[in-house]
Amino acid sequence: MERPSLKGSAIESLVEGVRSLVKDRQVTSDDLKRLTEDDLALLDTDINPAGWYPVDSYDRLIRLLHDVDGRGRPGYFEERGARVAERLFEAGMYAQLHAQDGAEGLTRLHVKLTSTIWDALLNFVSWNCRYDENDACLFHYELERAEDLPEPLRLQAQGFFEYAFSRVAGEAVQVSSTRDGGDVRYTIRTSSPVL
Repeated sequence: MERPSLKGSAIESLVEGVRSLVKDRQVTSDDLKRLTEDDLALLDTDINPAGWYPVDSYDRLIRLLHDVDGRGRPGYFEERGARVAERLFEAGMYAQLHAQDGAEGLTRLHVKLTSTIWDALLNFVSWNCRYDENDACLFHYELERAEDLPEPLRLQAQGFFEYAFSRVAGEAVQVSSTRDGGDVRYTIRTSSPVL
């Protein structure tokens, strides 16, 4: 099996954030000892958005950012995911979601497109979407083979989904996630039916 990795577009802003902390001398030598040689090499490399980077490097770098920039506060990863989604919407990225921003509410097409985007970012996870047969306001993303998905990335995706779906739906959408062994499940609840 190839090494569990994620696209450079998913790690680029994280590397920039750690670089900033290093430049501003907010990271101690003890902090840097938590990183491997490969992690440190990423800080001196131009990240290729289409390239693949080890997910374990992502894990160590995001935890360092959490501890230094986020001061270890709960909710940091989810907030970071929401900020990433907001930046992408504001930059006009994911036009297929943005173009319909709030116009008709959240649709199954939005749900499918979002899972397709995330599926393309990771080389080791299988994504499935399940709609609740008895509740048109409830659906799930189920990730199989997610043993290597770092907890911070699980939580960051949760914040991303909550922001993105709320923005598209034009109303608050609640997202939670759980891990069961090698599987992860995101539960998404809307106020209005997903069309």
